[in-house]
Order: sequence, then C-alpha cells, then structure tokens
Amino acid sequence: MRPPSVRELWAMPELALLPALLAAIDGLLASLQAQRGMLQDEWQPGDSATLREARLLELEIRRARNALVCYARIVRRTLREPTQTEESLPF
Repeated sequence: MRPPSVRELWAMPELALLPALLAAIDGLLASLQAQRGMLQDEWQPGDSATLREARLLELEIRRARNALVCYARIVRRTLREPTQTEESLPF
C-alpha cells in the first residue's frame, strides 16, 4: 500500500496508520504461521484447542486486513471524485 498523500491525510487522518497497521498484521500472520505451521492443514477432530484457536485467530486477522485494505481503497476512490467540498480544501 502506498503512503497517503497530504490531501488524503487532511481529509482522512486515519489513513496515516493504515500502512503501519497492515505491516503489524502481516508480522502477526507470519508469526502465527511460524509458531503453528499446521494452520493450513485441514481441520481434524483431534486438533488441539490452541491450534483451533490459532486458525480462528488467523481467519479473523485476515478478514480485518482485507477490511482495512478495502476501506483505504474506497476512501481514496471517494477522495478522487470531485465534490462540492473540493473548494473547501486548504490547498
């Protein structure tokens, strides 16, 4: 993800945190994979409780990551569209 522009940050300051959040999420996913290498395996009835929870955590983290990326994409698309407030921007 590219860093936000000044215009994007002025309109939506939370975009400043998205690259850092995505990097942290990617690090967490890599750590989960390293710790629990069997996350990609099929669910088995005898799987440990920690493995089951790790799989659920990975799924939720991936959903959150996807939601953040979609949010940033929609915000940027919205900011590219001309609006009546375009004149209100300080630059």
